[in-house]
Amino acid sequence: MIRPRDELRSIKPCEHGGGSRKLLSGGVLDFSANLNPYGPPSFVLDTIREAAADVRFYPDSDCSELRLQIAERLGCDPAQVLVAAGISQLIQLVALAFIRAQRRVLLVAHTYGEYEVAAKSMGAAVKKVGMPSLKIDAEALASEIREDDVVFLCNPNNPTGQYLQKDEVALLLETAARKGALLVLDEAYMDFVEGAFDTLRLAEELRARGRDAIEHLLLLRSFTKAFAVPGLRIGYAIGSERNISALRLVMPPWSVGTLAQRVGYVLMSDAASEFMKWSRKKISEAKRELEKEFRSRLGVEIETDANFYLLDVGVCGGGGGESESESGSATLIKEKLLERGILVRDCTSFGLPSHIRFSVRRGEENRMLVGALARIATP
Repeated sequence: MIRPRDELRSIKPCEHGGGSRKLLSGGVLDFSANLNPYGPPSFVLDTIREAAADVRFYPDSDCSELRLQIAERLGCDPAQVLVAAGISQLIQLVALAFIRAQRRVLLVAHTYGEYEVAAKSMGAAVKKVGMPSLKIDAEALASEIREDDVVFLCNPNNPTGQYLQKDEVALLLETAARKGALLVLDEAYMDFVEGAFDTLRLAEELRARGRDAIEHLLLLRSFTKAFAVPGLRIGYAIGSERNISALRLVMPPWSVGTLAQRVGYVLMSDAASEFMKWSRKKISEAKRELEKEFRSRLGVEIETDANFYLLDVGVCGGGGGESESESGSATLIKEKLLERGILVRDCTSFGLPSHIRFSVRRGEENRMLVGALARIATP
């Protein structure tokens, strides 16, 4: 009798944010998915309508037009780009191409769970680096990198919202190049960061200084979050031609559908750039107001570099709410908020059982979240 591989026994399915269509159609406000509250832009919906008739054809398995568009916008060679069905698929492709049994995979302690799932599915030895005060210490992480390691790093990090600056990522990339490791940098939320640096240019700068960093770097990027199109699975990887070729070998054919490719093409346009510039401004304004509301109504300081926040509900509740246990439990706080028509992300699966994560929505919706938390915290 054929049995599943032994490596699969240690894997727990990864939990994710995002409510079901049935739940959200009932009027629940979804703060659990970190999407742009101002998307999708109208030109995306127009593109889907225009491309609808093309679903009778097989999609371009190589995503040729979209790859060319991405390469042109980013100033790289098309051979350095792979388009796939979202970052989650790209993570699995990285595992298939670069991780083998007993190879070490390096993660920070609290981050996106699919990295660990992918690593363990290949029988890798997972090493987690601590996060004092829930912060990534780039120097501590760099000191752990060894030869042949695969290092997954989410920047800005999910769920903490911390964005490592250029010098910190440079340290990690230089260390990976020196040690012969691979840094897989997940930039799913980069579009929401004000003043984000260009990681691809950083790799070129390091090459000019004698480090062929691009051979030790894979960038993973997404369209889903920035443009609020989670129903269209599409993202892309950037790396050296050799590493991208390795990913292409293990990717199933026709992974990216026709509609997703057509939408991806317009999302690399000037119109999309202007939309995101406008969105960042609006979200920044909403963040400042939200932080002010938390200070004034709950006496809590929150901060983030991304479009979502991590909140210790024990601090928020202070033990004075409906019960002390409820005020300190992410699971129970999530349930209490859902009773009030608000869905947040319980961070127990991130190893943070007293924390919730919530995205930034529009002003009035954000005030509803703060009001609901205030009512739960106050007898």
